[in-house]
Amino acid sequence: MKQMKSNVYFIIVVGLLLASCNKEKYLDAKPDMGLIVPNNLDDLQAILDNTWFMNGKEGQSYPGLSPQLGELACDEHFTGRSSFYTNIATWVKKCYTWSSEDPYEGNTITDWNDPYRSILYANLVLESLQTQENAISQSERGLQLKASALFYRAHMYYQLAQVFAKPYNEASSTTDPGIVLRQQADVNEKLKRASVQQTYSEIIQDLTWAAAHLPIQPLYKTRPSRQAALGLLARTHLTMGNYDRALAYTDSCLTLSPSLIDYNTLDSTSSHPFSPFNEEVIFSCTLSTGNTLFPLVDGMMAVDSILYLTYDNHDLRRAIYYMPFTDATAKGMAYKGSYDGSPLYFSGVARDEMYLIRAECRARMGQTGPALDDLNTLLATRFKTGHFVPITLDNADQVLEQVLAERRKELVFRGLRWVDLRRLNTDPRFTKTLVREVEGQHYELPPNDPRYVFPIPSDVIALNPEMPQNER
Repeated sequence: MKQMKSNVYFIIVVGLLLASCNKEKYLDAKPDMGLIVPNNLDDLQAILDNTWFMNGKEGQSYPGLSPQLGELACDEHFTGRSSFYTNIATWVKKCYTWSSEDPYEGNTITDWNDPYRSILYANLVLESLQTQENAISQSERGLQLKASALFYRAHMYYQLAQVFAKPYNEASSTTDPGIVLRQQADVNEKLKRASVQQTYSEIIQDLTWAAAHLPIQPLYKTRPSRQAALGLLARTHLTMGNYDRALAYTDSCLTLSPSLIDYNTLDSTSSHPFSPFNEEVIFSCTLSTGNTLFPLVDGMMAVDSILYLTYDNHDLRRAIYYMPFTDATAKGMAYKGSYDGSPLYFSGVARDEMYLIRAECRARMGQTGPALDDLNTLLATRFKTGHFVPITLDNADQVLEQVLAERRKELVFRGLRWVDLRRLNTDPRFTKTLVREVEGQHYELPPNDPRYVFPIPSDVIALNPEMPQNER
């Protein structure tokens, strides 16, 4: 037992060194990975249970994991304080205003480094399982550990693809540069970008295998489950525009557990109305807060005023998701409705998202009645008791518009709005030009602009000069 603990602690220490190193980023650092030798399945489970690295849950005051860049650049918020540009880092300003220049300015980019650190640990577990005897690696627990590692890896592949790769377009997916698909624990592995098609194919392959071997319900919601894998498959296929597949996976996901929270049971006066692992959470993860002041967490961003006004007066989300700023100099409403139950923004998989994915797919496939059933089932739990009037529409286009409007109101500040903007910009009905007015300056981000893809960090390109950079 003592030897097992020492090995696990050493693994975590190496990870901490990689995470805290400024000059030697994870993709550039070259520790002796041969020194890390997990002894047994307990060791491997301990690696995956490191919730700081695998979920962004603890280890720092505001850690986080999923890339924040898309959330920072989307249209869910505006600068709520006049002091914003005085206090915020220059690279954050550039991301917020969609600068065509390299926005990072040599800073360590946690949106790139941290997901690949998580992938490193997933790959370490996968390689270690290959060295175990068949009786161990092929045992139920061994297969579940492999499935968990594949889920974690696929989850980070997906998150990275929404920031550093072009939106999925079937016609150009085989030639569009995707992300780096690291599949070894060897940090000396030569880096190259897969295509967008290869990226999504790998995500789907990993998740499909994981869904077949994960337990239906996890012991902890920071661990993957079959329902989580099915949910992430549904999200992936929705992102790709494969609506029939997304519908099938949401059906399978919700069949395992369809329950929703009745928002009437929540304390709307609380600064964090949701518990961290509430009933709707399927898999828990949080958005990165970076290595500098992050305005969304630090209260410097207010919810978009037009979005806020779309909530009905009897819609409980108005008071549960938002609150007035305590700072008299700030304007607008602050966000407080994270499903993480903390200042960190939830970016995991939750059941409300599954209802909205299924409703959208049904609407797109002309199944207006079932689509409205899903939407009304969700909204009935979001309104004050006795005040919800079910939506009745006959036109499929109107149903789809209603579903997308409710999707924006329900899934706010989860990192999904950026994903939706990217995918919906391919449909003329839903294209949108983003606009910001900051300190007398006017900024725009037109639909399908190259700036919907963030550049690969310059230090990574410098060490891998054959790697194509994203157009900006």
